[in-house]
Amino acid sequence: MTAGFGSRGRAIDLNDRWAEAVGEAIAAHAQPERLEAGRLTVVVDDPAWATELRYHASQILAALNADSGAAAISELHLRVHPGG
Repeated sequence: MTAGFGSRGRAIDLNDRWAEAVGEAIAAHAQPERLEAGRLTVVVDDPAWATELRYHASQILAALNADSGAAAISELHLRVHPGG
């Protein structure tokens, strides 16, 4: 989903880099939903995956911000929604 990510270029960049930043296993259970004021909302399909993302949050943020030249994403907000 690209809606809500601000500029279209940034939205495409986030979606293209998501699986690389979090790994294929997490990407199968968690998808970015919205980026607003540095806060990336991610929908996960199970609370266990939310815990996994919390554990790796700093690494995920670093990977997503790596090529931006600035920390455009400063926080992960996780929302559990069974069935994605």
